[in-house]
Amino acid sequence: DDFVQDWLDGNVENGSYFDHVASWFKRVDDPDVLLVRFEELKREPSRVIEQIATFIGMEDVTPTKIQNVMDLTSFDRMKLADEQDMGLRFMRWLGVLRRAHVRQGEVGSADGSRLTFSTEQLAALESLYKEKLQPLGVPREWII
Repeated sequence: DDFVQDWLDGNVENGSYFDHVASWFKRVDDPDVLLVRFEELKREPSRVIEQIATFIGMEDVTPTKIQNVMDLTSFDRMKLADEQDMGLRFMRWLGVLRRAHVRQGEVGSADGSRLTFSTEQLAALESLYKEKLQPLGVPREWII
């Protein structure tokens, strides 16, 4: 509950999620911006990696190259890199960072179920969505 409130207030490491999404969604039609959602990347990693490669102008994107990217950016590889990064370890020791950057690598909760919010938390989510994201056309299901 404390983390959810901090997240809703934007009192987390990277600030307000709603402001972050709004800042990029305003540019969704810009030719130099590719909007990639974690949920899409988890659902269809090969397709999204190919989309990213095409967007940045890579040619000859083969299934082998896509698999190589998937291996190099796997949850286990990223978690290990996070744990071994001395700068991040030092920042956690100082208390600047509260937790590891790479937490679970899944959509939803750690056990794979959908996250559960209280009635008050859902109302706050809905309010922030209506205030900051709905006017921009951000799909509601992206947030709630």
